Amino acid sequence: MPTIKTKWFSSGMAGAPALSGTVGAMIAVLDACLKNGFNLTTLTSLVIASNVAKATKAGHGYIVNQALDVEGITGACAEINGQVRVASVTTDTFTFAAGGISDQTATGTITCKASPAGWVKPFSATNLGVYRSGNGLSSLQCIKVDDTVGQYSSVTGAEDYTDISTAVSAFGTNYFKKSSTTDATARPWVLVADDKTVYLGVAWNSGAAYDFYSFGDFNSTIPADGAIFRLQGLANAAPGAFGQYSSCNDAYTYAPNQGVVSRAYSQIFGATPIHQASMCAASSMGSATSYLTYHWALSANRGVSTTANAPAYATPALGDNGYHFLPVYLFESTASGLSIRGVARGLLHVLEYLPFASGYQVQVGVDNVPEGIVLMVRSAGQAVSGAGPAYTYPSAVLAFKLGDF
Repeated sequence: MPTIKTKWFSSGMAGAPALSGTVGAMIAVLDACLKNGFNLTTLTSLVIASNVAKATKAGHGYIVNQALDVEGITGACAEINGQVRVASVTTDTFTFAAGGISDQTATGTITCKASPAGWVKPFSATNLGVYRSGNGLSSLQCIKVDDTVGQYSSVTGAEDYTDISTAVSAFGTNYFKKSSTTDATARPWVLVADDKTVYLGVAWNSGAAYDFYSFGDFNSTIPADGAIFRLQGLANAAPGAFGQYSSCNDAYTYAPNQGVVSRAYSQIFGATPIHQASMCAASSMGSATSYLTYHWALSANRGVSTTANAPAYATPALGDNGYHFLPVYLFESTASGLSIRGVARGLLHVLEYLPFASGYQVQVGVDNVPEGIVLMVRSAGQAVSGAGPAYTYPSAVLAFKLGDF
């Protein structure tokens, strides 16, 4: 079967680990999604008919569009072993495409599980882990996750690690917030990844909007760029409000809201801030314009607390009753101003304002996107204060390609 490169996971999936304000909870989520998978089940039967495979397992818990690893099939249809995407479900059955396979009942001890994203964990210790892409064509740079604190994890990027304690050319530490409380209260999360790039959203303050963190490679505009691994999390381990210092949700306009790479465009080593934005231009926001007007905006509707002159894009678009997506660009600050460094892999900006109320949804039939499928997720807002009055960036919606990044 073909390989499914991009996987998505959520706290609502059967067998998914809980993320809470407890030590080790972030490591459990990353292990499950990036390298191990979860919800391993043994099928009762697998029947192929008319190029569709129908699996039976009481209470399997899988959901539509989830990527699974199928193993253990023997005999004439052993080629089904591999990765599949769930097409339909009932309580006790699920189906997936099996093109080119003759009608038959599969044999063997057949197992399924949520398919991991293809990362490796070369070094670990109690509540510590180093993660690296398992794709030899990636940058092969790493993160180290220190999950020894309840409410957040400290995440350090490095060009390499030689053991759990020794980084080679470390270039920055960010924070991945898990919960606003130090207890076992489970917080909703969603993770989208392939074997080079990871996006993790956490609704750490309850509710159904997510702060997003990311790590992994981006598509650089620089030939032979040796620093294409970006770490983006919170600059502050204890943000004053949900959405403040938000990581992936908005543009350059607030200094802590930036990622970091190990080298500048010149390839000289040193932690280098990388900002992100889409090609949707912001309009004037009244006072404190130095914060808000001259950078491209990632959120389509720039609601503010003091003026009402932000653009609002109809949802869905009136002409075609659809949604529209833009790439997200990455910028490096230079002496000459912001310079485009590359494009975020797999991340899209949804132009329409809040196409759904909360949480996330899978959108199929999307033009000009691999496999025509994206996951749209409601992000957290961001509070900003500057030289003028306080402003509030509203909640936006981010989209992630579920085909090839």
